[in-house]
Amino acid sequence: VDRTEVIRTCINPVYSKLFTVDFYFEEVQRLRFEVHDISSNHNGLKEADFLGGMECTLGQVAIDFTASNGDPRNSCSLHYIHPYQPNEYLKALVAVGEICQDYDSDKMFPAFGFGARIPPEYTVSHDFAINFNEDNPECAGIQGVVEAYQSCLPKLQLYGPTNIAPIIQKVAKSASEETNTKEAS
Repeated sequence: VDRTEVIRTCINPVYSKLFTVDFYFEEVQRLRFEVHDISSNHNGLKEADFLGGMECTLGQVAIDFTASNGDPRNSCSLHYIHPYQPNEYLKALVAVGEICQDYDSDKMFPAFGFGARIPPEYTVSHDFAINFNEDNPECAGIQGVVEAYQSCLPKLQLYGPTNIAPIIQKVAKSASEETNTKEAS
């Protein structure tokens, strides 16, 4: 567990501390990052402080598109589509993703979503490529993930339930295959 310094009254913070990972895992592990906005003087984190989070496993990204995040057309939604400002998911994705990509050799990120109805049939999916290319879900760098997210979000119907198990199974299978072929990045 680590923590950055507090940066007050800044919508685009720049942190002076470089995040480093000094331990090399011998088995598949997850890195979990969370971004919080603490704007009051209270002890501990509250649910309202949470801006977003991300887990990295072998450079793979999973985004929660369940309806519990709110309607993207509503400014209270974590997925709110604003024409000029990033939403809470984008802020968290960029803040965490820019750190993660420094530890990925090829800077290609398979990016998946879960908990939404997806085109063209609008059936519920708990495991879909956010670039809608199931044969090649990779995005070039975090900017590629951002672009795929921005492109797919308006096409989705946020739904549910929250079921990330299919993505975890896919990532575990991919990790096992990459370990066996010694191609893990």
